[in-house]
Amino acid sequence: MNKKTFKQSKTNDKFRGVFPFEFDDKGDDSPAIPEKIHLVPIGQWEHDLYGPIIINNADIREFIQNFNAGVRKGVFITAGHEGFEELPAVGWIKEVESRDNGLWGEVEWNNRGLTSLQEKEFKFFSPEMCRDYEDPESHEYYRNVLTGGALTKSPYFKELQAIVFSDKNIKSNLNKKETMTKTLEEVLALEVDVLTDEDKAVLEENKATLTDEQRTKFGITVEAPAETEKEKTAREVKEKEDANVVAGLNADGSAKSTETQEHSEKKMVTINASELAILRAKADEGAQAFAELERKNVDGITANLVFSESNKAGKFLPKSKDNLRAFIEKLSKEQRTSFSAITSQLPSLVAFKEVGVSHTATEGTAQAEVEAKIAAKITANPKMRYSEALKEVMSENQGLEQRYDEELPTVKGKN
Repeated sequence: MNKKTFKQSKTNDKFRGVFPFEFDDKGDDSPAIPEKIHLVPIGQWEHDLYGPIIINNADIREFIQNFNAGVRKGVFITAGHEGFEELPAVGWIKEVESRDNGLWGEVEWNNRGLTSLQEKEFKFFSPEMCRDYEDPESHEYYRNVLTGGALTKSPYFKELQAIVFSDKNIKSNLNKKETMTKTLEEVLALEVDVLTDEDKAVLEENKATLTDEQRTKFGITVEAPAETEKEKTAREVKEKEDANVVAGLNADGSAKSTETQEHSEKKMVTINASELAILRAKADEGAQAFAELERKNVDGITANLVFSESNKAGKFLPKSKDNLRAFIEKLSKEQRTSFSAITSQLPSLVAFKEVGVSHTATEGTAQAEVEAKIAAKITANPKMRYSEALKEVMSENQGLEQRYDEELPTVKGKN
């Protein structure tokens, strides 16, 4: 065992401590043999061989857990500690439990053990325990394993509680509490199922300082402070004033004046659930009507700005209609007014012509011939654009472009 880290080696070296049985030497020739003895104490010591030894409540819980799990198969007590020679058992530890001062165990003594104790050959018990125990079969490690113990004549833990071999003293010793009270911090670190009466008393004394979570964990209730006479009077006055207001009176209980009543009635309107539902339905209908009106308004503005055969004053091409509408829809009322003023100053698209729509031309002219040929091409190929059809017509008909231009002297800038 390393003195600094208090770690066990792989040889499963046992820590051995010794603490006393205390016999009643008042003339009783047949002292009582206890069925339960103190196995492992709680505390802190400096051992000459093992260095500092610290055993707390958490360690005790691990001793119990490993004992109940059968980590060590058969925990026995011998008359003296075993060395190289195996000693016969004088008793077997059947069950273990946690108490205020450490680990206690129920012992099944055999005849050899009963005789040794009745003859007062030994007065003390020495536990054997591994702080880090390696299972010889699985090679798994376990923390805090009780491996056995021995009856001995050489006490080490002189300050520990003794087990007294007399009915009277055994009873008083088992019920004895530790003389050192735990601090609140130490008690709060414990689990509820291991609390002693003394631990509970510490919690009760300090319940006013506990958090809600701590009170819930340990089942501590805090009663509301008693109401003072001043607080009681203020509460009763407030309750009475509230009752007067609910009854339609002033807070002091006097009747409201006619003027006050009329003013109150003008401000307050009472409706039932069905009336409220109707109002909400009407509000929804109004919202829908407003949305529809807004949609029609935006559509109207857009239509007035887009050029078409029926709207020669349009300022924008039909392909821009969707983007134009989305833009107008985002404008406020004032912004739409400003936008309309700006667009009114733009020239109309008088030269615009929809694909597939013929210009009006006099029959027998070059213009009429060109339009007819263009219409024929677009009819044969609907995907063909007007400009493409015009280009092909002019290239396929020699002299047609010249005659066409002569009929449109203004386009060429001629008089």
